[in-house]
Amino acid sequence: MRYLVKIRRIWRIYGLYGAFQELAIRRSCWSVESVEVGEIKSKTSISDATAYVRVCELAVVDLVIFSKFRRCLEYRLILEHVTVRFGKKYLKVALKNNMALEYFKKIKLQNDIGNPVTFHFKTIGRTSPTTIRYLKVLCQLLELFGPLDDIRISEIGVGFGGQAHAIAVNQNLKSYTLYDLPPVLKLTNKFLEKLTDTTKFRFIDGRDPEPTKSDLLISNYAFSELTREVQKMYLDKVISNAKMGYITWNELSYKELDGYSVNEILSSIPGSRIIPEEPLTYPNNVIIVWGTK
Repeated sequence: MRYLVKIRRIWRIYGLYGAFQELAIRRSCWSVESVEVGEIKSKTSISDATAYVRVCELAVVDLVIFSKFRRCLEYRLILEHVTVRFGKKYLKVALKNNMALEYFKKIKLQNDIGNPVTFHFKTIGRTSPTTIRYLKVLCQLLELFGPLDDIRISEIGVGFGGQAHAIAVNQNLKSYTLYDLPPVLKLTNKFLEKLTDTTKFRFIDGRDPEPTKSDLLISNYAFSELTREVQKMYLDKVISNAKMGYITWNELSYKELDGYSVNEILSSIPGSRIIPEEPLTYPNNVIIVWGTK
């Protein structure tokens, strides 16, 4: 039964062809299921899954696991699941920016950490498709908001820090605040320390976010996967204090955790609007933005 549940989730994320491709990739991956897993006291999001958090905890303290955490089956259900097909689509969008290849030269160093599944792409070579998505988001941020130099960024739901790294190594930021679960943040800190100076980064427990004023708020498939209670905290303490914003929104929390609808979010953020998610990764996904140039 547990196996069938996982197959259904893979099918939802990847589609027919991608599901078969992902099942083939699994042969090169490892599982944390045999590792004793601790209990989490409360559930705050879709990704607040015990196995996912356990992988983060282990990767922080175990160098062997850190060297391969991006190839863990349970971790890849939450992150590192961008397919080759979508990697090509993300790359097509990113290359509309004539500086994209220069940005990617710095971003691709992410592939040296955590042993991600990689594929060969025309123009840029071998990389994780997830890394291409970070490039695409960076290019779209620059298109929507202009240069990000000397600004304060806050990100809700940071994964292993890939998006933060992609932005920080290509723009001269004033500060970057990251919100997530403590075990996730510890892994993010360890990941970023391997690649860049972390003195401008702040790591904040996302279960009870402290108020933060920022110039740009980012959240990709994270704010929209939180419970309504936690979403409200972020709206009141973080999002409302951001001059500009970019939230990639999906329906998971809205359908499964009584989360806010798109219209409710738009009514809560003055001047916000929706733009299409390009490429569209799942029906009804949109990007909520405000403060654009």
